[in-house]
Amino acid sequence: MRRFLRKLGFRLRRARNSAELEEELRLHRELRTEQLREQGTEDAARAASLRFGNQTVVLEAACETWRWRLGDEFVQNVRYAVRMWCKDPGFTLVTALTLALAIGANAAVFSIFHAVLLTPLPYGDAKRLVVVWDLPVKAKNPAPVFASFADFEQLHRYSRSFSDVAAATWAWSGRVWQDHGISKALLVIPATANFFRMLGVNAALGRTFTPEDEQRGCAVVLAHDFWQGKLASRADVVGSTLTLDNEPCTVLGVMPESFSFYPRQAQMWMLLGPHPKEEPIVGIFARLKPDVTLAQARAEVSSLHRALHEADKSEAGLAPAVFRLQDQFRFLAGRTLQTTVWLLTAAVFLVLLIACLNVANLLLGRSLVRERELAVRAALGAGRAGLIRQLLTESISLSALGCLAGLVFALAAIRCFNHLNPIELPVGADVTLNLPVVAFSLLLTVGATLLFGLFPAFRASRIDLNVSLKAGRSPAKGISRPHVARAIVTVEVMLSVVLLIGAGLVLKSLLRMSS
Repeated sequence: MRRFLRKLGFRLRRARNSAELEEELRLHRELRTEQLREQGTEDAARAASLRFGNQTVVLEAACETWRWRLGDEFVQNVRYAVRMWCKDPGFTLVTALTLALAIGANAAVFSIFHAVLLTPLPYGDAKRLVVVWDLPVKAKNPAPVFASFADFEQLHRYSRSFSDVAAATWAWSGRVWQDHGISKALLVIPATANFFRMLGVNAALGRTFTPEDEQRGCAVVLAHDFWQGKLASRADVVGSTLTLDNEPCTVLGVMPESFSFYPRQAQMWMLLGPHPKEEPIVGIFARLKPDVTLAQARAEVSSLHRALHEADKSEAGLAPAVFRLQDQFRFLAGRTLQTTVWLLTAAVFLVLLIACLNVANLLLGRSLVRERELAVRAALGAGRAGLIRQLLTESISLSALGCLAGLVFALAAIRCFNHLNPIELPVGADVTLNLPVVAFSLLLTVGATLLFGLFPAFRASRIDLNVSLKAGRSPAKGISRPHVARAIVTVEVMLSVVLLIGAGLVLKSLLRMSS
C-alpha cells in the first residue's frame, strides 16, 4: 500500500520529480568528473564519464521504480493510436460506423431483452407471486380461463402453500363516471381487499383497501395516470367522492406512477366484497411461502379443487393450474413474445459477428501496408508482445469510438421504439438505456475487440525484419501478399455467408410468428 501511494504521488508530481532527478544525476556526474580531474588526468575523467553511462538511460531506469510501466505504455499506445486514426479519417469512419451500427443494434435489442426477460415485476419479492387459472382438460392446446369465486374462497381459507391469496376479475369498461353532468366510461378492475397487500405495493397517496372497507360501501383506489390526467393531480383527492353508476364511491388512495397491472389501461380498482351479489369468475393471485415449491403448490391446489367440486359436474372439465405471475404477464402480452425476443437477439448478434469479420479484414489489409513501420519498431527494440499490445490498443480505441457512437444510436432507437410502441410489452417492462444495457455494450466492445483485433495483431507481429526492411516501400519478395489477401477474403466471405444465412432464417421465423 505504501508503495502504491508513493507511485501515485510520483504520478501527481511527475514533471517536478523528473526535473529534480535529472538535476541530481547531472550534479552527481559533474561532481564525480571534477573529483577525478583533480586526482588524475583529463583522459581518466573522460573515461569515468563514459563509465557513468547515458544520462537519459539512467534517468529512465531510475523512473522505472516510480511508475506503472504497463499503464504508461498503454497511455502512449493510445496516443499513438489516436494519431494513426486521425491520419486516415476515411478508414476510421468506415470501421467505427460499422461497429457502431452493430453494437448499437445489439444494445437496443438487449434493452428489450432485459426489460422483458430479466427485469422482475415491480412488486415486493415478485419471484414468489403466482396466479391460479383453470384449464380445460380435454382441449388440445388449452387456454387458461378464470376460476370461480368459490375456488378463491377455498384457497384463501384452507391453503397452506400460500402466505396470502387475493382475487381480481375482468377489467370492466361498463362503469360510468358522472362528473359535473358529463358521463364518462372508465376501465375499472374489481379486486379483493388484500389485493395490493398481496402484491407488496403501497399507495403513493392515502392507502389501499383494508378488510374494514368491505363494510363501508363503495371504495376505489385510483391509478396515477387517471389522478394526474382526469383529476388534475388534486392534492385533496383522498377521502373525496366519485360517482360511479349513480353510486358514491370513496377515494382511498392513489397508486404510484410506476405501478401497473394487467391490463395497463386500468384507471382504478374497486373493492370486490366477500359476498358479491353475482358470483364472478376471478383470477386468483397468490404469494408462495418461502419454503414451498411450485410443484407443491400445484398439488395442494388440485387437491382443494377436487374436494370443492367433487359433486359439481360443471367443473368436471376444468383443472386448476399454477403459474409464475411474470410468465403469465409475458403470455398475456403475446403468446410468442418470449421466443420472438430470443430470436431477435440472436439475429442482431449474428450481424455483430459479420461486422467483426469485416473490420478484421480491414485491419488485416492495413497491417500489410504497415509492415515496414512495424519492422522499424521491432528493429528499435519493440518485442513481439509490445507490438501485439500496441495493435490491440489501436483496436480497443477503435472499438471504444464505435461503442460511444453505438450507444447514441441505441438511445435513438429505444426512444423511437417507445414512441411507436410496435408491440405490447408485459407489465413492468420499461425499455430504457439503463446501466445493465451500458454494461452489456461495454462487454460487446471487449468481445468485438478480441474477435477482430487478435488475429490481425498476431499476424502483423510475425515480421521478418530482413525482408521487410530491405523491401522499402515496395512489396517484399518472399511474401505472397496477393495470396494472403485472397485467403483472407475467401475466409471472410465463407463465414459471412454462413452468418447471413443464419440471420435470414432467424428473421424468417420472426416474420412467421408475427403473422
